Amino acid sequence: MKFLPRSTKALFYSIGLLAAALLAGCGGGDQGRDPILGLPAATLVSLAVTPPAPSVALGATQQFSASAIQADFEAV
Repeated sequence: MKFLPRSTKALFYSIGLLAAALLAGCGGGDQGRDPILGLPAATLVSLAVTPPAPSVALGATQQFSASAIQADFEAV
């Protein structure tokens, strides 16, 4: 890199350092854990939305309800 000016070298090194820091910060994801508590994330086994086949006119509103069951059979 003898042919590049000093400021360009510094820019390349800075970009490389930033890229390395960003990649290191990613750390491989959360592995399905809660980001605050560090506990395994809950797994849903069932999700139901009612009404199942709604018909909503343009500009109108309709209320929906959802219920979920986790792998430990806890309703959410």
